[in-house]
Amino acid sequence: VNSHAHQTVLWTRQVFEGNLLIQYEMTRMDTSDYGTTLLYIQAQGIGSEPYAEDITDWSELRKIPAMNLYFENMDLISLSFRENLRCKRYPWKNTKGEWYPNKGLIKPMVDYAGIIPGKKYRVEVEKRVSSVTLRLFDGETKELLTDFTWDTTKIPEELEPIQKGRIGLRHMSTRQFIYSNFKVERL
Repeated sequence: VNSHAHQTVLWTRQVFEGNLLIQYEMTRMDTSDYGTTLLYIQAQGIGSEPYAEDITDWSELRKIPAMNLYFENMDLISLSFRENLRCKRYPWKNTKGEWYPNKGLIKPMVDYAGIIPGKKYRVEVEKRVSSVTLRLFDGETKELLTDFTWDTTKIPEELEPIQKGRIGLRHMSTRQFIYSNFKVERL
């Protein structure tokens, strides 16, 4: 848990419902080879005490943002900007405490050029009931660098489609980004 003390998650105050377009610009400021940054989409708690659907009701439990609190007790879609792009569905465990297949990974993991330090990117994420599309653009030239859609119906049947929640940006302890022009629209 100590390593998680240096991580952070920035949440929207607003809860967003339905199909969404999330847009923002980001510039990576670190040069570390370790860690990732994530986009959490429509996050809610799993609904059992003390993990109420409204995640602000249990924010004190996440004062140190240990990853297991998120992947075990939140209901959300996650995009991870790593050496490859990953889309995951939380929670990773069912109500009996057993791991879902692939620990929530919605295949495939997508190869891309990565996020280069000092370079500005524009991120567009289209979240619909049955899919998540990520478009990554060069922030200066506007060139489309990545355009990929994950089929979010490829999850265990007992998990309902994500429909409502807050948007969050997570940084592991080694990651530093500058964000700007963050905007969420309902589609």
